[in-house]
Amino acid sequence: MESGEFPKIKEASYLTAENATRYRIILHFFYVEHERMKDLLYPADIYKFVCSVRGMEDYTEAMLEQDLGTLVSWNNIIPRQEMKEPKSIEDYKRKRFRYQITPYTVEFERMLTELEKKGDEFGGALEKSAFIRLLKAIKGLSDPVKEAEQTPYERWQEVLHHFKQIKTNTSDYIGYLNSEKLEANMQTEAFLVYKDQFVNYLRDFVMALQQTAMKIQSALDETSSEVLEKTARSIIDHERSIPRIGGPELDERAIAEDFYATWKNIKSWFIANESGESEYTSLQRQTNEAIRRITRIIQRFGERLQQHRSRKKDYLHIAKWFDQCASLEEAHQLSATVFGLFHTQHYAVEPSETSDVYADIWEEKPTEYKIKPRVRGYREKTRPSSFVINREEKHRARQEHLNRLKELEKSLFAYVEDGKIVLSHHAFIDRNVRKVLLRWIAKAQMQEGHRVQTEFGMRVSVKVDPKRRAVIQSEDGTMELPDMTYTFEGGR
Repeated sequence: MESGEFPKIKEASYLTAENATRYRIILHFFYVEHERMKDLLYPADIYKFVCSVRGMEDYTEAMLEQDLGTLVSWNNIIPRQEMKEPKSIEDYKRKRFRYQITPYTVEFERMLTELEKKGDEFGGALEKSAFIRLLKAIKGLSDPVKEAEQTPYERWQEVLHHFKQIKTNTSDYIGYLNSEKLEANMQTEAFLVYKDQFVNYLRDFVMALQQTAMKIQSALDETSSEVLEKTARSIIDHERSIPRIGGPELDERAIAEDFYATWKNIKSWFIANESGESEYTSLQRQTNEAIRRITRIIQRFGERLQQHRSRKKDYLHIAKWFDQCASLEEAHQLSATVFGLFHTQHYAVEPSETSDVYADIWEEKPTEYKIKPRVRGYREKTRPSSFVINREEKHRARQEHLNRLKELEKSLFAYVEDGKIVLSHHAFIDRNVRKVLLRWIAKAQMQEGHRVQTEFGMRVSVKVDPKRRAVIQSEDGTMELPDMTYTFEGGR
């Protein structure tokens, strides 16, 4: 990819030019007529439409001629000269033209039309059925029954359509959930009417997503490389079947790379990879977070409304309960039940050792917690303790290590032939010896000359033969690796 592939797009100049309003009115008329299958327009029809727009009553034919020339220079429209005989000298002088909108401008106007429909708010939706349709489309790629009904290209287009629909709708709706306007609407009493409907909508979507996403992940993993290769070939055949005169030659490699990249993106949307978590996981997390946020807002809003409500009748009713108490002890019990405990203290303790959720607190073992004074410069007192040197234990451990090393050395040299160890010459190698040999090759690869100083006091050079394979049997299994030769270069 080169910087020359991203030139300045002069077709977009009409959007920010000085007379952008006039240019946009003219090209919008071209776009509407193009959508109605009418591509070639006369200047008279264009002038009539522009004058019909409110605020453009002073527009003149000279201004139209100037604007059309500017749009032609920006490649927004293409002039086509009329070949029929002129009806007047004026027509002959003007060389009557009809104009056709260009593909770039059509896409610009189509995009602007869609943006105007959306407005300043996010749209989108969380459709449960969209994931089911995508699952069927992915399975349809490998379905032999559908081969007689649809080509692989047509089935791939279904997958793309449903995936793009899911991607666009979900991202737009998540943007709507995180928008400031929704946050402001949630603070009003009108939102309380829709709160249950809103939460149920999100909760149902999460449940349906959990049920369908696992099936989509399995379907993506089970799609074989043969099916993908067949689909890529069908896409190339479809592009080749479209007749095009002139222009660049069909790049089959680029089409195939684009297909495989798109398939990889679809998989990464549902299945996590080395780049990070999947978009499905992110969508599920953001939806759950939206449910929690809405629930918290509803709770706070309800508490705020409750503060303004008079509780005079409630307190009078509770006062009658206290008046009916036969003793002070009974009144204390009622107070503890209605108002809870007064002057409660909180303690920091260790986590519970039992996993029984029904266990009572008095059944737990007590925790001792040492309180430290909150005084600046406080330090814990320390007492010097004795240090015991156990020479016998140290000598015994050292002797055991040397004995194990000697046994390992003895086992290792049992595989030496003419000062070398060749892996392919031995069908069975002891597990401990195998670990030593693998450790040597790891160290040797990091050294220049592939030499390593061993723990037995000699230098060993390691040579790897990638063309030959060695199969090693050990007590814990079989290992296959490139053949290696270990040459002992010196004594202790």
